[in-house]
Amino acid sequence: MKRKFNPDWLFFSALFANVCVILTGRQFPFADMVNHLARFRLMDQYWFGQPPAYLRVDLIPTAYIGLDFVGVAAEHFFPTEVAMRIIAVLCMAALPMGAWLLLRAVNPDSRGWALVGVLLGFHWCYLFGFIHYSLGIGLALMWLAWWWPRREKREWHAVAVAAVLACGVYLVHLAGAVVVLVVIWLDWGMAVVKFAREGTGSLLRRGPWLARAAMPLGVTVGIVTLWWVARLAAPSVYIPPFLEQVLYLPLWKKLTHLASPFYTFGPLQAAVMTAGYLDCLGAVLLAMRRALRVNLFALSCGVLMLVYFAL
Repeated sequence: MKRKFNPDWLFFSALFANVCVILTGRQFPFADMVNHLARFRLMDQYWFGQPPAYLRVDLIPTAYIGLDFVGVAAEHFFPTEVAMRIIAVLCMAALPMGAWLLLRAVNPDSRGWALVGVLLGFHWCYLFGFIHYSLGIGLALMWLAWWWPRREKREWHAVAVAAVLACGVYLVHLAGAVVVLVVIWLDWGMAVVKFAREGTGSLLRRGPWLARAAMPLGVTVGIVTLWWVARLAAPSVYIPPFLEQVLYLPLWKKLTHLASPFYTFGPLQAAVMTAGYLDCLGAVLLAMRRALRVNLFALSCGVLMLVYFAL
């Protein structure tokens, strides 16, 4: 009997190769990573050392503070260079690990495609030092992997755990929380449509579709409550008017930003990365052509794309 191929060893081997790149690089990631390390160092001095007189740290549940706690712990117990590499490994591995866990939860036979997430581990946002965003998206995928087999749960303890974990995603980056909210509410909406098609009579007289809203409602209340607490707890400090303005990018600029996951050092390198991703995408569509249909995650990608272009 022919032994079935196990893609896990290939996935983890590729992920380990990425980790080796981080551990052997002189400075990794670049740009904003220096600012993050400086903030971690100052927060560590404020709580555990002798901070300068001008330093003030306010504990506010913002969509950044979660990773800051991890960074402060790494900075406190390890040298700065080691702390940098710990944070770099965590943020790089989050996206591929989230993809692997989600695929294993939704369709275990296709989890090998998480290898594409390894290829995108060194995306532009990560290399430029947007570590909160990188980790936030990865944690959102991990949260969805946890939620998938429990999405129809309506017991209060399951809803409470989901809300707490989702708040943890929010405390790393708002983008991760948005991904979570879009997916779970679309899942509920699709369930309502399916229930309406299969049933008879008025939806208002039916309970199952409304009971299934417990999970998305609980998660939404938790995230919104945390956001509101952060607004109330924010100190009254002067903010220049230009910083309060919301920046809306033009359409052409947003179109160019779609290539940002593949852009690292220049247009030629971006072309090679884009070609590799399109090759992987073509392979997925070819391998799964008979099973292709509009599912929850494809619809969620479409909605998130609309939100991206609308805001």
